[in-house]
Amino acid sequence: MPVDWFALWLSLRVAAVATLASLPPGLWLAARLAGRGPRWAVAAIPPTVLCYYLVAPAAPEGVLGLSETTAVAAAMLEAIPLLALLGGAALGAVDPACARVARSLGASGWRVFWRVSLPLALRPLLAAVALAFARVLADIGLTLLVKQAAR
Repeated sequence: MPVDWFALWLSLRVAAVATLASLPPGLWLAARLAGRGPRWAVAAIPPTVLCYYLVAPAAPEGVLGLSETTAVAAAMLEAIPLLALLGGAALGAVDPACARVARSLGASGWRVFWRVSLPLALRPLLAAVALAFARVLADIGLTLLVKQAAR
């Protein structure tokens, strides 16, 4: 079976763009969830289902198109909750005494986050980003397979 290099390149590009675009909202949600415990359930829906429901209403009868923008949007809807949960756990594991010391030295809340909390939680956050990328890449590949099979 020959390798479809275009599909592989498209999957990698969509996964990379979606993961990078999911970082700001994912980190923001992670900072909100850190140390508070999960107050609401975060579910990850496969992009195959999301792509169908994002594209199907606009598509003509019997035609299911998949644009790169739609694929990125669907992948972001999966990556953001994953980054928020894993990032919240990573930031919640940072010792609060470090933040208190920085605050006592006059650092603002943003400065404490960027200069203290984020560097201390960097390794787990990078692992969360890698996991989100891998999950999105796998599901986008599945989406392309479903699209190919529908032809």
